[in-house]
Amino acid sequence: MKKILVLSIISLFLTMACSKKTIKPVSHESQTAQSVIETIYLLKTAYVQKDEAAMRRYTTDEGFSSNFKASATDFSSADLSFTPKWVDIKANTIQVQMSWTGKWVYHGNNIDENGVADFVVTGPPYRVDKILKDNPFTVLTAK
Repeated sequence: MKKILVLSIISLFLTMACSKKTIKPVSHESQTAQSVIETIYLLKTAYVQKDEAAMRRYTTDEGFSSNFKASATDFSSADLSFTPKWVDIKANTIQVQMSWTGKWVYHGNNIDENGVADFVVTGPPYRVDKILKDNPFTVLTAK
């Protein structure tokens, strides 16, 4: 009888201890950072697929004209991977630093490059306005 009582008290404490975990809501800044990073990944996907309409959708007019040259999608295939490093949120401007690696097949040549880019994003709606430092979308225009 004592064993049953002790086991039921222990199980009661375990149930209470496990059921009281609180989940903190995601902060507004974190949601903003996630949305901006998602926009950058969508832009990368549009670039790899050579979808100019989608690239324009994820950039401002100036951002498109200054970050994508006419020959920017003149490749047979491309593979880009991005890794976010930090996000700086200031009013309606968000700056995201991402390291990237890319592999292109360009006029029959394999090109491997990497770098660190600072994406300046405005919004909402979030759109890339500038790309500072090593722009992964202009690697081929420099060749």
